[in-house]
Order: sequence, then structure tokens, then C-alpha cells
Amino acid sequence: MKLDHLRYFLAAATHGSFTAAGLKMHISPTSVGHAVNMLEEQLGTALFVRKPSRGLTLTADGQKLYQQCRQVLSDLEALQDQFVGAADQFRGELIIGSQEGLIWSLLARAISKLAERQPELRVSMKTTSLATNYEELEEGEIDVLITFRYDDIAPANVDVTTLCRPEVCVLMRKGHPLDTCDEKVSLKDLARYKQVMNNEPNAFDLAYNAYRALGYAPEVLFSSNIASGAQALVGQSDAVSLRVVRSCSMVSPLGDQLTYKRIADEFFNPYLVAAKVKSRTIGVRNKSDAFIDVCKELMASGEMRDHLYY
Repeated sequence: MKLDHLRYFLAAATHGSFTAAGLKMHISPTSVGHAVNMLEEQLGTALFVRKPSRGLTLTADGQKLYQQCRQVLSDLEALQDQFVGAADQFRGELIIGSQEGLIWSLLARAISKLAERQPELRVSMKTTSLATNYEELEEGEIDVLITFRYDDIAPANVDVTTLCRPEVCVLMRKGHPLDTCDEKVSLKDLARYKQVMNNEPNAFDLAYNAYRALGYAPEVLFSSNIASGAQALVGQSDAVSLRVVRSCSMVSPLGDQLTYKRIADEFFNPYLVAAKVKSRTIGVRNKSDAFIDVCKELMASGEMRDHLYY
């Protein structure tokens, strides 16, 4: 069994097609398909269900190989990095899972900085939800999870780094009746206006329960987990939206001027965390550590204050 075949199989499983895997690995789709065929012949099982025009789906055996293959290649890269190449340089692919708002804020900055330090490391992103716990890490689908949590508790085999405890803020249109010279606005005042809510269960419950705790029940105009949708609706109305991640741009997708205000009331501050599966090689720094270190630097330097109140 050749290591290149395992790498090509992993790329095909990650990207869902031989064509996309070939582009990622800089080889022809035919070569990727040949490698997968050789693996299937050697292992005596089908690894993919091939669906014309719909890409590849892993079989049960393919899922098993995918999980083990990621760990084997990760261990191999860690071993090679101790003996080959410049110090603290990593190769292969790093898959990061995160919510949409963090992908265009923290992750975009972190990946840019990481690329300067780790030119041979390929980075992919996968959108996750606030309901995602740590299963995708434990199942090998992602290498690092960047997410908001109610706490910093994790399974015994997962390392969690708290990056910050950001404040919840409110998004409204410029010139809104609550857009005064005051830096903060109360939930009592906000409750008089329709709400644009994040429809992920944890986020929705956190926001709406904060109102209910004070005896308010504001009307929900719309719910979505896409930040651009919230910005567009808020910009076109007097609706308001409780958010954690702020956009640097104060213009909505429809061209309306926006503004953010801090919340005057006591409000639960979520944990922004970076998580990874604990390394089998204690004391050896890996590619996940390199990415998390960049995230920590961005928080410590204050660069993320454009996006978060912390």
C-alpha cells in the first residue's frame, strides 16, 4: 500500500470528487481514480459510491479508512517534521471547522498569517454550526474547531484553548431611533423593535432568553445563521439583531449604512475557543498547534477588536 495512494484517497474523500482532489494535489483526476482503484483492489472492498454528476460518497469501509488514514498521515508528517526540512515547518492539509462569521473574520486573518510561515501547508475550511460539539474532531473530519461555546469543557481526548470571552452587541441601521450618542443600549429599548435572530438553537436561545429573563418578548422578524442576510434586513428596516462577530464594513450588502452598539445590561459572554484532538506524540508541536498559535497572537495583539468586543 503506497502512501501517495492514501493521500489521493484522502483528498478525494475530503473534496468529494476525483477532479477536485486532482486540482488540490496538482495531479490528474485519472491518477486519483487509479490510486483509489488500487486501494480498493488491495483492501478487497469498495471505498466510494460513485454517483454521476453528484460526486463521491464514502462507503462504511471508506469512512473507516478515512478516519484511520488521517491519523496515520498526520503521525507520519509529525515524524518527518522532526528530521526533514526547516524547523517548525509543516506540510500536508489542515482542515478547519468554524461558523460563517468566524470564517470571514478570525479565520481569514489567521490563514493569511499562517501561509507566510507555513508555505507548504494547505488549508481548507468547513462550515460548522454552534450546535457542533467535538464529534467532527474526534471522527477526524476536521483538524481544528474554532467555535463559540457556553463553557470550555471538552472530552478527555480534546485540547481546548480559550481565545477570549467576547461581548454580545447589537446591529442596527445608521439613523435608527436607538442610534444615539450613547455607546450602549438596553435590552428594554431593543425589545420594542423586531428582531433578526441567528436561527441556530444555542444562539437563538441565548439571545431570546436574555429578553425573557427581563420579562420581554420581542417579535422575531426573521431568523438565519448567515450574517449578510441579517445585515441586509437590518439595513432596510428598524429591526435589530444581537450579534457576537462584527463586520469591519459598516455597509450592508444592499448598500445601507449600519452601526453596532454594546449592550447595557448584564449579558452572558460566550467562550471563543480553539480545539484539537490531543496529540499522540507528547511535546511535539503539530500543524494544528501552529494554526491555534496564530489565532492566539491575533487576539493578544488586539487585531480582532475590529470584529469582537473583548
